[in-house]
Amino acid sequence: MDSVFTDLRPVPPAPHAWPLMGHLVPLVRGPLAFLKSLPVRGALVRVRMGPVPLVVICDPEPTCQALVDDRVFDKGGPVFDRFRDVLGDGLSSCPHPAHRRLRRLAQPAFHPDRLPRYARTMTACIQEVTGSWTPGRTLDVPTEMMSITSRVTAATLFSESLSAAELGQLIGDVKTIAGGVFRRMLLVPPLDRLPTPGNRAHLRARRRLRRTCDLIIAERRADGTDHGDLLSALVAARDLEDGGRGMTDWPFLYGIAQRTGDCRSSVLVTEKPPNERL
Repeated sequence: MDSVFTDLRPVPPAPHAWPLMGHLVPLVRGPLAFLKSLPVRGALVRVRMGPVPLVVICDPEPTCQALVDDRVFDKGGPVFDRFRDVLGDGLSSCPHPAHRRLRRLAQPAFHPDRLPRYARTMTACIQEVTGSWTPGRTLDVPTEMMSITSRVTAATLFSESLSAAELGQLIGDVKTIAGGVFRRMLLVPPLDRLPTPGNRAHLRARRRLRRTCDLIIAERRADGTDHGDLLSALVAARDLEDGGRGMTDWPFLYGIAQRTGDCRSSVLVTEKPPNERL
């Protein structure tokens, strides 16, 4: 597999590539249908995002190898560069040298003693959304799930730090950012800076969310009180292997915009042996 990744010529290409644009058109028009069509081509399939060649892994074994061996298959290249540009340098997007440090800092936030409070908050958020569902109503499942995820993430992070109006605005900004992540990853500069409605909405939401987060984090740092939420644990976290340095503010912002499940999947489960950790 290593030789395949150093020489892409043996990897079968995906069909229907456009001149200059590669596979950007099918990725934008129907990403799920396009990706579902690739496994019949082989375990590894070569696609192009404009002039940039990429390899899509379509088989469980090499997928596991790429996830576990993060020193060889590090998070880099144009796709991850765009991903970090949109959402920052967090646990699921940072390169290997930074990942270990961020993971150590995130661990205390998921100590078993803190989980019951998170569970109560999550249950309340879920009931708030599902309580509006009525028999016979047609639901947009991805939208409803994003609503639940955004509410859970904001509530478990910020606890009572936000008013109802501020929380609603933050949830809206998270939805705007998360909903446009894939599209902005596919936009190459300078297309991502054109004054389109989508780009303007993303930039407004990003600035407002960053401003809100910076204000709350500054207040928490000055307060020093444990509010029992994720933010309190993250603000207090110190990496003893790195001179007692804590997190910067940007990963906090990334943690909000990222789905809660993605954040948890990156947390180290200390009881497992090293070869089972992701």
